[in-house]
Amino acid sequence: MMSSKTLPQVYDVFMSFRGDDTRMGFTSHLYDALIRNGIRTYKDDKTLEIGKLISAELLEAIETSRFTVVVLSNSYATSTWCLEEIAKVVDCMKNGKMIVIPVFYHVTPSDVRHQSNCFEQGFTNHEADPEIPSQKVETWRAAFTKIGNISGLHVTQHTNEAEVISEIVRRILKDRQYTLPIDLSDGLVGIESREDVKARIILNQLIVDGTLEMTKFGVFFRQDAEILQLNYCKGWRI
Repeated sequence: MMSSKTLPQVYDVFMSFRGDDTRMGFTSHLYDALIRNGIRTYKDDKTLEIGKLISAELLEAIETSRFTVVVLSNSYATSTWCLEEIAKVVDCMKNGKMIVIPVFYHVTPSDVRHQSNCFEQGFTNHEADPEIPSQKVETWRAAFTKIGNISGLHVTQHTNEAEVISEIVRRILKDRQYTLPIDLSDGLVGIESREDVKARIILNQLIVDGTLEMTKFGVFFRQDAEILQLNYCKGWRI
């Protein structure tokens, strides 16, 4: 059982998804975009170490994340692991510890709220399973209803998935108010010049506004932004 004490934040994002539906497509592309932008992301098939107890580690990863991106797809409700995750996410959300971004991936928010259509059979099967307590299924249903009531991002066959992924990254960077590395010159560790501070503040805002994109290779201008004369920050290029 998880400790009731507050755990320190380890991850920026926990990703909850049904692997059979989205692992090789949308989820993979989202994960790569998050990592490229320096966002610490927990994705079970990338982060778990061999031999760890999956259930305990997954629950702790949720508790120690600031955001959860829930990719709700057709067979999400068939997985008891996914349902356990979403119940834990809602629990953390109620305690004010988490921000949830639902992605309705070829499903509707209404179907999530009411556990209808593609989700109906999954819940029916869980209710018929004698090894699953009815109270647990009720908890899963309540969590589904809660997530379905959150304003999220809707992916359909007509949606540009790259734009959805960019919006998720933008929201998370905006919350983080991303801090860029500074030039620790002359051995004065942690001391920034006034010009460096001004440059970092401007760059942070441009990233939030979507003018700049941060990658592991540096910060690059997008669209037709005016080139700013900013001090060079160690490890980053303009």
